[in-house]
Amino acid sequence: MDLCRQLQTKRSSCEGCFRMIEHPVELSEEVEELFNSFEDELNKGSHQSEKEYKAIKKAIQLLKTNPDYGDKIPAKRVSDKLVEDFGVNKNNVWRLEISADWRVIYTILSSGEVKLFALILKTFFSHKDYENYVFK
Repeated sequence: MDLCRQLQTKRSSCEGCFRMIEHPVELSEEVEELFNSFEDELNKGSHQSEKEYKAIKKAIQLLKTNPDYGDKIPAKRVSDKLVEDFGVNKNNVWRLEISADWRVIYTILSSGEVKLFALILKTFFSHKDYENYVFK
């Protein structure tokens, strides 16, 4: 289910102060470079990556208001490669589907800040590669 449909169907309550404030969202260097390249293309008049740019932007906005919106990945399923590459705690890895082909992998820091550390694109990985990278 893509992000737009999730927004319409998934319950997003405002219980507790965690969801009542806007949380900072930090992008990994890799994700920031990708996002900026899409933005540069749009600024130059190319709309080739507009869909992807808007999807990432919506994901960032969603996570700012509701960091635990995604699906928490069980620690026993998180790959050592993911932990090694991003230095994250296996107990704090989340996944958000932003389209049929894209996944945002992120963690929630103790300060309440969201760190979006990986953007998994089926364009670059087969589904098997995606599963092998993220999951055990």
